[in-house]
Amino acid sequence: MRRWSAALLGGLLIATGLPGAAHAATPAPSVSPAPAEPTLALSAGSGSTVQADTPVGCGALREAGFGDLAEDQVAAGEVEPDGFDCWTVRASAGLKRVRTTDGGQLDWELSDAGGVVCSEWGGACDLTEAGTYTLWLRNDEWDTYPYQAVFLNVNTDQGCTAATGTGWDQPTGRITPTSPLQAFCLPFTADPGERILSYVSGADLSWISDRTGAPICADQQYDEVDGCALPGSGPYRLVAFSDAEREVSYQVRRLSAPAGCVVVTPGTFGTGPAGAPTGNRCRLLDVPAAGRHLVRVVDARGYETSAQVYDVQGRDVCTAGGLCDFPAAGRYTLIAGSGVTESAYATVFAQPTATGCVQVSDQGISGGAVRGSFTVAGETDCLELTGSAGAPIGLLYPARATGAARPEWTLINGNGADLCATNGCVLTGPAPYRILLNAPDGATPGDYAVVVQRTDRVDGCAVLPQGAIGATVGVNTAFSAGRFTTCYSIPADRHSTAEIIGYAPVTGHDGWATIAVRDTTGKQVCGSALWASAQLLRCRFETGKAYTVVLTAAASDFQYRIHREDYSPAGARCETPSNSVLGGPALAGTLRTDDEVRCYRVTASAADSHWLGVRSTGYAARYWITDASGADRCPGYVVPCRVSGSTAYQIFVWPAVDGQQVAYRLDTWRLTSAGQPVAQCPATGVGPLAGTLSDQRTAVCVSAPVKNRSSFTVALSNTGGGTETPEPYYFTTLADGGITACSYAEGGRGCQVSLPYEQPSGMALFVLAPRTENANLPFRAETTCDGEPCVPVTLEPLRLLRAPGITGSVRVGVTVRAAVGSWDPAPASYSYQWTANGVAIKGAIASSYQIPASLRGKRLGVTVTAKRADRVSTPASSGTVVVGYGTAPKASAKPKINGTVKAGRTVKATVGAWSPRPTSFRYEWRVNGKLVAVTSSLKIKKSWAGKRLTLTVIAKRTGHYDGRAVSATYKIKK
Repeated sequence: MRRWSAALLGGLLIATGLPGAAHAATPAPSVSPAPAEPTLALSAGSGSTVQADTPVGCGALREAGFGDLAEDQVAAGEVEPDGFDCWTVRASAGLKRVRTTDGGQLDWELSDAGGVVCSEWGGACDLTEAGTYTLWLRNDEWDTYPYQAVFLNVNTDQGCTAATGTGWDQPTGRITPTSPLQAFCLPFTADPGERILSYVSGADLSWISDRTGAPICADQQYDEVDGCALPGSGPYRLVAFSDAEREVSYQVRRLSAPAGCVVVTPGTFGTGPAGAPTGNRCRLLDVPAAGRHLVRVVDARGYETSAQVYDVQGRDVCTAGGLCDFPAAGRYTLIAGSGVTESAYATVFAQPTATGCVQVSDQGISGGAVRGSFTVAGETDCLELTGSAGAPIGLLYPARATGAARPEWTLINGNGADLCATNGCVLTGPAPYRILLNAPDGATPGDYAVVVQRTDRVDGCAVLPQGAIGATVGVNTAFSAGRFTTCYSIPADRHSTAEIIGYAPVTGHDGWATIAVRDTTGKQVCGSALWASAQLLRCRFETGKAYTVVLTAAASDFQYRIHREDYSPAGARCETPSNSVLGGPALAGTLRTDDEVRCYRVTASAADSHWLGVRSTGYAARYWITDASGADRCPGYVVPCRVSGSTAYQIFVWPAVDGQQVAYRLDTWRLTSAGQPVAQCPATGVGPLAGTLSDQRTAVCVSAPVKNRSSFTVALSNTGGGTETPEPYYFTTLADGGITACSYAEGGRGCQVSLPYEQPSGMALFVLAPRTENANLPFRAETTCDGEPCVPVTLEPLRLLRAPGITGSVRVGVTVRAAVGSWDPAPASYSYQWTANGVAIKGAIASSYQIPASLRGKRLGVTVTAKRADRVSTPASSGTVVVGYGTAPKASAKPKINGTVKAGRTVKATVGAWSPRPTSFRYEWRVNGKLVAVTSSLKIKKSWAGKRLTLTVIAKRTGHYDGRAVSATYKIKK
């Protein structure tokens, strides 16, 4: 074998035979090549080489057939960048294939004395005559690539296995390759026109062929019919290329007039599947009449597998897994699984009107549960309803039932229509109406119990009496292994517009249940999907409508108390707190049962604002608030709520924990009157403060005027030696909503308010109050101002000598620092607030700041507050600078094209490695430099074969310039 280096001179590529490794292109000496050396020229349009005469020094490679490869039938070597290898082949006439192990990095061409005969871009070589040819391997990449290559004759019988049949009961064929370059000829007996399905596992490439070796079914791949209708006259074979050295398994089967299939006739419900488990993947379904039939395929573990049903022409009829619509009576073919498979499957096949159904009432709550058992994988049970058309149907299961105990269900009519998929589980169309039950995927056989219930009318329900908050009138109901659901009615003339409906265990706290309320149309108006030992629902009812409450529990011996109470503004039975003075005594209460609700009503002037809050340990007591109209205020809050605009408020307190009594305190304070803070909040500034909170003095409040924004840090301590301190709150009086405590910050708690742009001036309240029911807290609060006013102005400010500034490059991603300026006298410390377009940046309070992408184009500034114990903390702001774009991400590893770069294949983009990390990527696929797609993957068209494919990845990082990197160039194989 000879390796070649080449140089382009005057349009000719002069190749000189050199021993040793292949070389990169270098300038050629200005001498004529020796007569024995070949002359190469560039092929038009592709940059490939054409052999002008017989080369000297190439290795000898013997043509290979199917099966095992001899040592002289495998070429091996490596090719350096811009280098060549060549091999001389004595070839017979007919179709040839070249296979290599270089991963698609090397290009190959076959030439004779007249020039290029075929190339990689054509896929195969159809040689018209026998002769001597040269196989060229060229490396246009940047790296050296080792390779192995074979020159395969695929129109030979050499190495073919014995012919097999196409019956579905044939054993799976298996071959163990000895080389990753092998090809296998696998003949099968078939007649022209028969439709064949082939399954291959472990092969890199496979196709159905005749003796020519060419694919004969390629033109049929877009037909609406599966498989290959065999053209020509045969004989026929399956050709497969090995993939590495793992076992190749294959099945060749006839789809038209299939042989060796298992015949399955419709079965009955309540027994095992109609077709017993077998490893044969083909079933012949004998369909007695046109219409829908249940067709499913299930393995021994209860998992449903994919399967397709075909007519006699091999056309798709349906996908198994439910109700299949057969156009006529006759025999249909079901094929289970995909790829080579030998798993055993059972076939569920039944008519909608099959026997084996159990008659059930649509009033299962009063009539009792239906009980059954799945004994084998794939069993389908049937319940036939006695209900009439128009009824909505639902199923109820015991609490927390799983596996076979919670079967999946399908509601059908006499035509087999799936009524839940088409009509919201309402009985429509012809009877009989049936519920088909099957165990969930992968569930082991076992027992089940279900209640079938018409949801718009529930018979036999006792009336659930209406009690009052604080005077609950509950009804005890017992459950057992034979009874896991019950119902209660709420008559149309015996309810309010807003009611609490709840349940709790009579004894213990380890039960599981759920509750739902429906109207007379079957619509659920309130309920919960959660299983819990106790729950409370808040339901809104319409005047003149009746409702039904359904409680579902576990199938075990357990008792619950179920109740309902009026919580409308007119009907709620509420206590009136005695105190509305800020910091006055709180109302003390204890919730003694898991479902107890307490109500408190506060009357107010609509012009006043109030603090309404419930305190408890661990937020064990929760609350909701309604106003005089019944509308919710602060729903779901655990922090205090600030309300205004109503003449009354109802606070409902309930327990969020089970099995324990919950102590709580209710604070109902007036915050403002006639738009001004109450007298308990003097305008004295916010620090320092000291004192003791107690049951009689539950809060301390001060007020301060605010312009635009105010912030400070408060350090709290318990002067009695304890660890618990009051909770600090800082808020404006301008809006309703939750009152959140000051956040945790360096040096204590950070308190801040910001006023809306349209109302830049106002008042802020600073309140210290207990967080739990314990109000006995001696405390001291030391405040450090971040902005004025927040303390009494009694000290002189610091004098600014030189304004603060910003050091560093002001662009996205860069960390800049604040230059504090100079002051007189010298400050003891500084605090910082960075701004964007004059607005404070939340959390940006350090001396340095890494600029995020969101600030690109905004003006960055910093306010430095100088602090000294004997002076008022004094802020000063720097000038502002427009934030520029950050530097573009750079690729530390180039993008790559992932997948086999061949026509018809799909390749994906591998973005490479970038720094800094991009936030997104964009892709540009180019074929011969022309943009063809901008997606992350690309389906390679056949028309691109032989052309060059590149991928450009554009790395985008918010606020930064875009980075770009281009992959290596890949040649598209055919």
